[in-house]
Amino acid sequence: MYPTKGYWLWMDNPGTLITLNAPWADDYQFSYEDLSTIPTAETAANEQSIIAYGGMPHTNSDASYAYNRITNDSIFFFNGHGIRSRDDGEHGGGLSFWNGTDKTIIAAEHIDAPLNTTTYYIAEFNDQMNDVLLAVYVACWSGRTSAHLGNLVTMTHSKGADNVIGFTEELLNPQSNYWSDRFWYRCRAGSILGTPQTIPTAAQSAKTDVLIAFYPYTGGVSSLIGEYHSDGGVYDYLIPARYGTN
Repeated sequence: MYPTKGYWLWMDNPGTLITLNAPWADDYQFSYEDLSTIPTAETAANEQSIIAYGGMPHTNSDASYAYNRITNDSIFFFNGHGIRSRDDGEHGGGLSFWNGTDKTIIAAEHIDAPLNTTTYYIAEFNDQMNDVLLAVYVACWSGRTSAHLGNLVTMTHSKGADNVIGFTEELLNPQSNYWSDRFWYRCRAGSILGTPQTIPTAAQSAKTDVLIAFYPYTGGVSSLIGEYHSDGGVYDYLIPARYGTN
């Protein structure tokens, strides 16, 4: 059961943060046979919890669990595999969940369903994603338009999410994990003065962090794209903790 939205308590007594019915943040990480994105979800959840979100890391979740929760999220974060095409090079359009045994997918739209895989579609939502302030898809081709599954970033934004981030090219580790860690830090306290950065500024600045740390290899994070609220107001930031626009 989800806590009642819109009510939370922020106490500093001193340096102690207590949240009640905090805006929901779900963070997904995976231990695939060929890739580990652990502990990026724990890092994200810790950064989120510091600024009064109810950050919760999940390891090796299946897609149905995440899909059933996403419309109640303020923040949705996925770090794992994207979708490879079957045979024609049209990668992208979805996220590949792995529960240790089976693969399931969250995809943009039902253009050409994946073969023999349980798939859940963002296109089936109406306005249920209006509460999502930020969705971050750290996955190969998560921002690329696929002839089979559509575009996950633009579809998520069209269904009401204020800010959505993805990548159009293949991602490599450790660069993509490092981008993730730096992004959440910069959203919370990433400027030179230790103050929060806007979501798009944090995303771009984290790219620079990767370039500095791994020069000249950015591991695909230079292909970052986003759909942002970007009106110069509160919805450009994670602070204060809240849900998205209604």
